[in-house]
Amino acid sequence: QYRLGSVLYKDEVLRVQAVNVSGFPTISFHTTTIMHNSTAHHGLPTMYRELNVARLRKATGDSASTIRVTNFPLPLTEQQNTIYNAIITVVAAIFVLIPFTFFPANCVAFVVKEREVKSKHIQNLSGIKTLAYWLATYIFDNLTML
Repeated sequence: QYRLGSVLYKDEVLRVQAVNVSGFPTISFHTTTIMHNSTAHHGLPTMYRELNVARLRKATGDSASTIRVTNFPLPLTEQQNTIYNAIITVVAAIFVLIPFTFFPANCVAFVVKEREVKSKHIQNLSGIKTLAYWLATYIFDNLTML
């Protein structure tokens, strides 16, 4: 199941005093931790809404109370847009160019295997011309590229 995050809400009240002098007021607040999925842009606002809906329902006693949240992320700056486009371009180039390295490797592998087992030499001894060997190799390579 996909989760946007969670809210840890402790019902204890922390009392903080700016200076340890009785003349200063004490600040009280509840401790809350919001954990959210940072890859989902709506994760933090959704979890913040859930926290405040829980607070509203506790304060009013109405379990049907709700809060509507609308999230409008800021548009990318020109620099962020340039960096994003550069990353996308590099990734696309990698995915397009790397498969093209397999085509020549496929052609060369056959010739290297023939050199290793000396089949071209045996064909020359049998009377097959070198031009016929290379022409057949060229035609075969072009047909396998289709």
